[in-house]
Amino acid sequence: MRPRMQRFSPDIQWVLVGAKGGGAFDLYCEVCGGGGTNQSAGAATAFAQAHRVHQAPQGSLRLGDAFAAIAKPVARAVGIDPNCTPCEARRRAMNRW
Repeated sequence: MRPRMQRFSPDIQWVLVGAKGGGAFDLYCEVCGGGGTNQSAGAATAFAQAHRVHQAPQGSLRLGDAFAAIAKPVARAVGIDPNCTPCEARRRAMNRW
């Protein structure tokens, strides 16, 4: 099972990090699709800094983000965790389209 992915920081929102336990992290960049698994905390920070130069599309509406904005409140209303790994994977996949 993949860990729940979270934004690295408010400054680098397109880099997602998921803690796996034992000090290991999964990493993913929403802009270029790069990433890695079982990385150390230092490697996660280095990855985020290297991908800091990317810019999320400004002024454009990404399909996955638009879908998530509608689906998350609906999921919460029916008692489903909208931040689950499959939901996040779907949002990322739709953003790549």
